[in-house]
Amino acid sequence: MLTPEGRNLLERTQRLLREAEGIEQGVAAARAEPAGTLKVTAPLPVGVNILAPTLPAFCRQHPKGTVELRLSERYVDLIEEGVDVTIRVGEPGDTRLTARRLVPHQVRLNSLSPKCCSSR
Repeated sequence: MLTPEGRNLLERTQRLLREAEGIEQGVAAARAEPAGTLKVTAPLPVGVNILAPTLPAFCRQHPKGTVELRLSERYVDLIEEGVDVTIRVGEPGDTRLTARRLVPHQVRLNSLSPKCCSSR
């Protein structure tokens, strides 16, 4: 049988555990749905041809978030400019950053004029 002090300690501990569970659930719920502004930089062709067409669906899927898309060939300082994600073609220049290969880089020639073909 618990002493009065033990019962008091048990009740207080159970109350603290319930509060901690509530805090954890709140954090999990906040993480479940992204919110805020995602700042993305990319080269103009990648932004226009690949990223921009996907933005409406992304925004519908994450209505509490917005995307700020900056298109430029310039390599930005992610920390200084507050950028979350940068997409670049080629090898990463800054080894301090975490880089992931999204797709293999391939150079393709889509069309060639007959005049160009005959001169080769």
